[in-house]
Amino acid sequence: MAAVVATGYGRNTVRFATTTMSEITYHARGVQFFKPDARMIIEIGGQNSKVTHIADGGFVRDCAMNDRCAAGTGRFFEMLAGRLGIDLPVLGELAA
Repeated sequence: MAAVVATGYGRNTVRFATTTMSEITYHARGVQFFKPDARMIIEIGGQNSKVTHIADGGFVRDCAMNDRCAAGTGRFFEMLAGRLGIDLPVLGELAA
């Protein structure tokens, strides 16, 4: 093993990690590796929810995060629809 990279909410508690970095960056790199044509990640997590736009090469173009814990998931979807410039019901149709 060449390195241990810790990400996420508890990344600073992993004492043996070679480095730490935001999970946003590593999600983008991982998605780019497995699905190079993907341009968006929607993550619903326990601490927050995020939408990340990915540029060519797996770089983060933009990222928006909800303003509350996972209990604010409904608000997150409202923010996501607004960010995409669509009505909330259309977001549901696109997800189906």
